Amino acid sequence: MNNRFELKKIKNLKIDSEYSIKSLPANVVFDKEGDVSVSIDGLNRLRAISKLSKIKTVSEEFFKVSDVLNIESSDSILWSLILGPEKTRQYLSKIRDQINFSKKLVTSYYTDKVYHRRAATYKNLEPVMLDGEILPHPEYDHCSTTGRTRIIEGCNFLTMSKEKRSRLTHPDPNMLLFELDLKSCEPTFYLKALGKKIESTDVYEDIANKIGMSIKDRPRFKRGILSVMYGARDSTSKNILKCSSKDLKKIKDHFEIESFMANLTDRFEKNGMIYNYYGRPICYDDSLVNYWIQSSAVDYCSLAFSNLISEADVKPCFFVHDSITFAAKKEREEELMSLKSVSEGYSGIEIPVEVSVLSR
Repeated sequence: MNNRFELKKIKNLKIDSEYSIKSLPANVVFDKEGDVSVSIDGLNRLRAISKLSKIKTVSEEFFKVSDVLNIESSDSILWSLILGPEKTRQYLSKIRDQINFSKKLVTSYYTDKVYHRRAATYKNLEPVMLDGEILPHPEYDHCSTTGRTRIIEGCNFLTMSKEKRSRLTHPDPNMLLFELDLKSCEPTFYLKALGKKIESTDVYEDIANKIGMSIKDRPRFKRGILSVMYGARDSTSKNILKCSSKDLKKIKDHFEIESFMANLTDRFEKNGMIYNYYGRPICYDDSLVNYWIQSSAVDYCSLAFSNLISEADVKPCFFVHDSITFAAKKEREEELMSLKSVSEGYSGIEIPVEVSVLSR
């Protein structure tokens, strides 16, 4: 699989006084030929995105002592005297281990501003109305294990019913709201990332054709394919698909699931993390294939939406996983309804879309 990222070497690390105890240097040189210079605060921002606990300052690590004695974090000499050599050694050892692990979080996903572009896509959103009332702007958070966004303030469009969404309008009567959905985003992205060609606008039809199966019940076939992709028990997938062990093996071979899972597991065991297609670190191994696919697909959607906003000159309103609702002038309806696919500029992957008008 041709991932679109590279690991970056840290040239030097700035250690602010809040993390210092007498013997800890203020600047650590890791690699004179390195790519970037960072601080512990910078590493903590990356750790937060990856849902890792922060590297604590001295006063945070020894909160009870600092609270009782009212000691400032920057009093490094005083801290070394109060803690003594053993506690000092333990603290320094702990943050050195955390720093060394955090070095592996620094990838082109951050340094080449892929994450910044993703996050910026969800800013400066157009207002929408429900039954004549303007709804609060949503604020999106991008820190999750799977990389999926969540709304932490404002109107939660992620949980809004389809019926309510269909009644949304733009405050300007000359504007229409359009909803653009990526069709079967996760399996399509995954297969194309593997280098597979999809010769139908319906990925499930393409899969069925290539493994020699007929689709009698599309929703059931879709659930079965997703169960295989996300590592369900063979008995579960066979029960959903109503297929033989031979057919199930054909599906698993088509998705290369077993070799992909083995590869991810090996990487996690070696590094304590894996990286998605774009280089976002994934630091939990509960469900590696699931995390890799979901995280990569969310980044793909975000970058593709960014491209769409720029190239089609539309105004984003809100996002619901692999769909975007945007506003545009009424006279552009025919043009925008003719959109057939999106892409994001990194991978060369195109995914089919469906466009609809929410309300008039």
